[in-house]
Amino acid sequence: MNYEELLEARNDVRNKKYWLPIGDYYRQQTDGKWRGTVDVRKELHESITFSKALEEDAEKNKTLATRHQLHFDVVKEDGVISQLTLEPGNYMTVEQLLIDNPAVVAQKDFYGDVFKALVDTTTYLHQQGIYHVCFSPKTVFVRKGDNAIMLLSHGSFYFGLKDQRAFYGKCADFVAPEVLDRGTIDVSVSATGNVVP
Repeated sequence: MNYEELLEARNDVRNKKYWLPIGDYYRQQTDGKWRGTVDVRKELHESITFSKALEEDAEKNKTLATRHQLHFDVVKEDGVISQLTLEPGNYMTVEQLLIDNPAVVAQKDFYGDVFKALVDTTTYLHQQGIYHVCFSPKTVFVRKGDNAIMLLSHGSFYFGLKDQRAFYGKCADFVAPEVLDRGTIDVSVSATGNVVP
């Protein structure tokens, strides 16, 4: 393999797409910089409920002030959001992190940092009336370098969709059963007064 083939192979890996409930995530190079992009699944736009939910998600995303929230800009085609462009940074799914570097789990405080970030972030989101209901390694992101947990799109915005199992697809095993079966998001309050999903 020559140098050009090596670079091409590297770029192919960088451009790999990862499935998310709302669309395909990949990295693309723009003006010499790599940015995360989500192509929204076109079949979801057949649902007016989904389109309205995505608009609401995009509007609320601008106001969320937690360091574990991935912010994004929207790209519209014919008045419909077709793409999300993530804030600058190098992000990957937890699944990809574990594939690329399985030894990361042996690092001091890795698990503690991950769970603390998830609890802190979901507590903040719950205070905003938002519920992130899918914690699949395919849908939770990390920032490359420090492995900081980042959340992108939150399930409570898409709760109005009739078939939650179809929406979450291969990630449905990571969604609370009451969301999939009963059609509710249960939240309780602990003895300390903290919101617990």
